[in-house]
Amino acid sequence: DDVTGQTVTTHTLTGTTDATGTYTVAAPAHYVLADGQSRSINYTFAADNSDAVTVHLTHAVEHSTATTTRTINFVVDDGDTTKAPRPVVQTVTWNVATDAVTGASVATATGTYAGVDAPTVAGYTADGNVAAQTLGAVDTADLADSQVTVHYTANDAELTVTYVDDVTGDTVTTAKLTGKTDGMGTYAVTTPAHYALADGQSGSVNYTF
Repeated sequence: DDVTGQTVTTHTLTGTTDATGTYTVAAPAHYVLADGQSRSINYTFAADNSDAVTVHLTHAVEHSTATTTRTINFVVDDGDTTKAPRPVVQTVTWNVATDAVTGASVATATGTYAGVDAPTVAGYTADGNVAAQTLGAVDTADLADSQVTVHYTANDAELTVTYVDDVTGDTVTTAKLTGKTDGMGTYAVTTPAHYALADGQSGSVNYTF
């Protein structure tokens, strides 16, 4: 075994002194012939047993593939959680080389995880984009799917409550409310001096920023 220097197996050939022949090499299971090792070896039986033949082997390598994914999740931490964009799932294929003797296995990525810009969500701010990820060779046992989460927070928002004189159509006064996008509340109407609520006007108004 040219990898470890150890003897893998032996074969005994018999004959008479000075007899010649050709030995056809058969690689044992999980091995292949080392570079430069011929598949046939000429030999001559010596009287002093100095005729030993050495066959050089190396480990066979089995090839396969594996896949991993990176899932990018988008989460609205406050506000309307239904506005969160759909997850993005990225896939990478790996070439896997396995030492047939030791079982050691190394995976090499055939690509990368591309960068992803956080989608725009009106009224919300993402905490960043997702960077591209370059993948190096790893032990196959370490292959794993991964997840990244992008968080959205609601922006500051405001709305104006306008009091309108139904007789003249003029604006009587306004009030400004502040909050966060998609935040909800109930506004208690305060009638200005010398006015009363018009027919059908509720004394409280539900609102959403």
